[in-house]
Amino acid sequence: MRQLAAELSIDERITWLGACDARPLMGAFDVFALSSESEGHSIAVLEAMAQGLPVVATCVGGISETVQHGVNGFIAPIRGVHEIAAALETLVHDPALRERMGQASRTLSQNFSLDRMVDQTVALYEQVISGGNAAIASDLKVPVLR
Repeated sequence: MRQLAAELSIDERITWLGACDARPLMGAFDVFALSSESEGHSIAVLEAMAQGLPVVATCVGGISETVQHGVNGFIAPIRGVHEIAAALETLVHDPALRERMGQASRTLSQNFSLDRMVDQTVALYEQVISGGNAAIASDLKVPVLR
């Protein structure tokens, strides 16, 4: 990457941070991009969304469950260099779209808050304890043993 940056004469415009906690830096970002080939459910994407950033990411792991294509960012295929570049170019040249998608990211990120996760887990446990396990099993399409 460093060699390519030098060949493109952009190396003086890049700060190579290495592995670090990017959360304190996200306030300076205009867009968050993640071009992973393999990912679970990226915490970095959720952190970027909570910061109100539009996201450009590859369709790996749970990312397509958090990034809604055209709503709060763009989803590209794995190794979809042209699609990623096009999405970034679109966002760079359209500040109003960046703002709308950033606001959508902030709103959607609330679906993944710790409070919501705890509330949903407690509600599930209460439903199971109260005998509502048949309904849960039905929702999950799991047979209930009697």
